Amino acid sequence: MTLRQRLEWLAATLVFAVASAHWILPDTALVFVGFHSAFGWAWIAVIPAAVLAALFRSRPLGAATLLLTWVWGVAVLPGNGPGRGGSADLRIVSANVLSSNPTIAVLADAIAAEEADLLLIQEVGDGWKTSLDAMSDYPHRLAIPRRDNFGIAIYARHPLRDLDAFDAQGVPWMEATLDIDGIAVRAITVHTLPPVSADYHAVWQDQLAQLEALMVGAEGPTIVAGDLNLTRHSPTFRRLLATGFHTAHAECGQSWQRTWPANLQVEVFRPDHVLLSPELRCVGLSHLPGAGSDHRGIVVDLEVVP
Repeated sequence: MTLRQRLEWLAATLVFAVASAHWILPDTALVFVGFHSAFGWAWIAVIPAAVLAALFRSRPLGAATLLLTWVWGVAVLPGNGPGRGGSADLRIVSANVLSSNPTIAVLADAIAAEEADLLLIQEVGDGWKTSLDAMSDYPHRLAIPRRDNFGIAIYARHPLRDLDAFDAQGVPWMEATLDIDGIAVRAITVHTLPPVSADYHAVWQDQLAQLEALMVGAEGPTIVAGDLNLTRHSPTFRRLLATGFHTAHAECGQSWQRTWPANLQVEVFRPDHVLLSPELRCVGLSHLPGAGSDHRGIVVDLEVVP
């Protein structure tokens, strides 16, 4: 075997390994979480690999490149169609507003301008609670401000039932039930710890297991929204979808959209999600400006499926 052939096989093996690892490696190690989070950018590796395969007429590298392209396509492309139309029964806003946001009023005005029925807000501090409480259109509310980044709140235009907070491995999550033309719709807003250290990663895994249990046990129309610190390329995210929920971004043809970090010119990942039980359908989706937050909030119009 010539040196060039050896290099071809080495390159093909590396490309094959990347493609295979995406389906095989779990999120049980911190480094694997980072690998899966970055997989949406695998097309960057596809381009030079395809060029080299063509230049050297390398069948091994060409085959490996096709495999990586297929795996990337399966992971990235579903849901990126024209989206769905229909009439909305309610509009929600889910936003990580950043507890240390220096321009609270700007983002609060952007949120109010959406005239949503329900606000699901993460990273609520005292300043954010004061600003949100001033929104007179949202008299039904529960906010738990915190000095760390895990304050959380629900604000609604219309009366809510069962509005409550519950413990998620040491931080509060929140839920409420609203009535849509006689149909009870449950909303759960969450914010997991970011898996940036071994300790946080362990809590993050426990929180996502807790969320999966909530989704498995969901009865009737249910919304799960918030900052999961998890991208859609993760095997853990695929496990969440195996509960029967689907993503608003996919259903509205925007799976490729990213929300973090909003303070850069180009967002890199989307840790923010709106997950819907089968009884709910996304009929419109847009994003808020960052406006001082490092996340872009999500605005979703939903239809309750008969």
